[in-house]
Amino acid sequence: MTAPEKAIESRDVRLTPDEIAKLKGICARTLSAQPQLAHWLKNIEVAPGVELPFLPIRCFRLLNVSRFLEPEENSKPEWIAEFLSSGSTQAQRARHRMSNEGLESYRQSALQGWQNACKRLGIPPQTPVLSLVPPGESIPDSSLSMMLSFWRDAGVPVHFVDLTSSPQMLESCFKQLQQRTGRLPEFILFGTSLHHLQVLQWQQNVRPGQPFLDAVRVWCFDTGGTKGRTQSTHQAELHSGLRSWFPRHTQVGFLSEYGMCELASQAYSLQSPHSDSFACSPQLRAVAVAPKMNCILAHEHNGFLGFIDFANTDSWPCLISEDLGMTLSQPEFSFRLSGRAPDATLKGCSLNVRDTYRFDLESPPSASIGEYTEVLLQGSHAQPQARAMLSAEKLLQSLPAGHWPAPALNDLRASLSGWDTDQAAIASSPKKLTDEHIAIVTSANIPITWLFPAVHAWLMNARDVTLYLPSLRPDDPLTALVRKQIVDLAEAFNQQTAIDFIQVRNHRLFQENSNKNNSTQRILVFGSDETIRTLSSACARLARPPHFIPLGHFQNALKLTETSHPGECAELCSLWLGRGCLTPLQLEAPRAWTSNFSRTFAAELFSRLIETRKKRIEAAESCGVDAMQAFSHQHNLAELYALVASHSLDLDVKHCSLTGTVVVNATQCATLPPTVVSKLTDFSGCGWINLVNDGQLTPLPEHNPCPGLCEPHQGMSWYNWFFRTMPSGA
Repeated sequence: MTAPEKAIESRDVRLTPDEIAKLKGICARTLSAQPQLAHWLKNIEVAPGVELPFLPIRCFRLLNVSRFLEPEENSKPEWIAEFLSSGSTQAQRARHRMSNEGLESYRQSALQGWQNACKRLGIPPQTPVLSLVPPGESIPDSSLSMMLSFWRDAGVPVHFVDLTSSPQMLESCFKQLQQRTGRLPEFILFGTSLHHLQVLQWQQNVRPGQPFLDAVRVWCFDTGGTKGRTQSTHQAELHSGLRSWFPRHTQVGFLSEYGMCELASQAYSLQSPHSDSFACSPQLRAVAVAPKMNCILAHEHNGFLGFIDFANTDSWPCLISEDLGMTLSQPEFSFRLSGRAPDATLKGCSLNVRDTYRFDLESPPSASIGEYTEVLLQGSHAQPQARAMLSAEKLLQSLPAGHWPAPALNDLRASLSGWDTDQAAIASSPKKLTDEHIAIVTSANIPITWLFPAVHAWLMNARDVTLYLPSLRPDDPLTALVRKQIVDLAEAFNQQTAIDFIQVRNHRLFQENSNKNNSTQRILVFGSDETIRTLSSACARLARPPHFIPLGHFQNALKLTETSHPGECAELCSLWLGRGCLTPLQLEAPRAWTSNFSRTFAAELFSRLIETRKKRIEAAESCGVDAMQAFSHQHNLAELYALVASHSLDLDVKHCSLTGTVVVNATQCATLPPTVVSKLTDFSGCGWINLVNDGQLTPLPEHNPCPGLCEPHQGMSWYNWFFRTMPSGA
């Protein structure tokens, strides 16, 4: 037992015997209806000699976590409400089903929690609420919308603002409120980060810098956010934007609500302004669960946030979330949120981001965000007479050491090796990109992928290349370092070209009307399937759509032979910390390997991976990056272990929490269920390596992890990618 885990000896959740009996009764009732949940349960001690069964929250996306069986054909379900998690990030949405009993419990908890928070935060009773979140009648599967409707039905003066018509409706609704009161009112503004960004974009476009809500005092509640989709906004930036809506004399308080469709209770800011700390509603208890999900941690120890929700009467009241944080000793049942687990399922807000976000291909580069992102559009667009190949060595020498620890610099050097000799092949291409504007959506995993097509664009006489930086994701601390490295490379690129050929933008959000004069001819997109769908749809709506080139997220494998060495494989699998499209995620062994040989190879590979990853993690941490390795892969492992148990598989799984290293040896299994095959493929990367028999998992292509400029990417040269004709309907 590690030192933090020993803290359980002094940690008591302080549950009464009646409360424990109630929680166990709810769990027993649900487990009786859904016995498959037993494979997932984590029995955790909450007081000396008292255990409760906790369930990883991911189950709500994968299984029926309710006491209700699926209805027979042509019969009505036993539940009357089903709340879904956001559909903005993936098709697999969490489902929370409630009966009349459960819905009434949710209603009481939501109302009691809101009243308790207002009293604690000094918000007068009957303060009007302007809700940017639509009412429950509009989005019946949104638990957040239902919560606001519960308040309204209980007499809280909630006024719903129809942002779907126009963000200006917030101003209209405010003026109506002002007319009714006959004075400058006090009010509450309640919305998701996405809603606030919608209004902020409208203000910046129509009334830049001008206040439009003149009130005595306002409390701005923010809940949720875009969390890794097309834009992620720092809290300070969002608060600064919200503050600009009001004149100087207005007292503005910034607060937050914490909730999710899997819970029936919420938490609200511990204080104003919001400091990432929350106080639970009366029906909710927060705990911090150790990374291995085997015990509760003492206060001030970082873990997975777990919740005991007495209002969750129809599903499971004891949950382990994919959020990271710690409990606080004072006040009771308060906690501090610190981020998301590295392998957390992506979350969005309650609205579909694809309906709201567009891609900016016309507006000027944005202002800087943070100390490192700079607008690189400086100086003239005058084109030189001849295009010279960039020097790889000069690029390397131009990079600041602070953002490029030795392992990252070595990875970059390996990728640039020999590229100076490829100039003639690119420059002699029969087709050119003369005077074209090229856009590239960069990868969030590694800083280099955009560089290859950008060099081609330079030598093929493009006018310029605009890079769109990846979103900052709290669940992936390395994205901040990747953004810094991308900017470093762009600056080094421009130093050699002596013009502002590479331009950097920090965001992907734009106005509805900002694309009318779009001049971008081609856009290359690295990213997830969701990113591809989002931006493809956005580009299709432009008056002059650019040539859309979906590069997506590329997965790579190593084909092993009898002479393959585990140490060499470990080095290749650790490139860029095992992230991105250049790093192998899967090792495919020949069928001729014996079981003993495979086991020996897997054990040596695991040992070597730990060594190589430890050095790289330490190097990243020297740049101020907290890699959160103890929390890496833990929820994915919990899901895999549940699948292994349910299918009685002989799957050898090795895990080192110190370095976030996972090696799964599946070579002993004659066959694997399709669900296990898909999960192993999805989970691999960032230190998770699958050792499989050739053809056992979905085959992945084998490419050089350190390709040259003219080597293929996903089977095609960069030249062919630029001029690829997309199939109809793609």
